[in-house]
Amino acid sequence: MIRDPVATPILARRVDAIVREMSNALLRSARSSVIAAAKDFSCALLTHDDRLIAAAGALRRTLSRRGRWARGTASSRSP
Repeated sequence: MIRDPVATPILARRVDAIVREMSNALLRSARSSVIAAAKDFSCALLTHDDRLIAAAGALRRTLSRRGRWARGTASSRSP
């Protein structure tokens, strides 16, 4: 794999911005007080094989240990 020293940080910042936008959209549209007031949620982008690309939100550290539930949700959405 060839890594471009210019494109890599640009793409990394863009992916982080996308995840922050996901978090902001969820926070703005939340009807639950757990999400709106406590901000007890996380948003993430995963690869097709459930590797974490980027994460944002209050529970970011829990996403790095997501293993079992991510594999379970991935299998439920596969055709």
